[in-house]
Amino acid sequence: MARSEVYIPENRTGWWGGPDTRLRCKSDDKVVFMDKEAAERAVTKSEGRMKCYLGRCGHWHLARTKK
Repeated sequence: MARSEVYIPENRTGWWGGPDTRLRCKSDDKVVFMDKEAAERAVTKSEGRMKCYLGRCGHWHLARTKK
């Protein structure tokens, strides 16, 4: 599967208050994880509040789980 292009946002502030330098997908503007394992590590860090999925763009992303 071909992956969408990625970019690093300029002048974007993260939810933590600092500059957001995470890779983002040009197709859907979501944070990109390099592989499934990296996405699963982020899910573990979120303590079950997130889930990972492979988007139509070809990149791994996170989404909030429903309460």
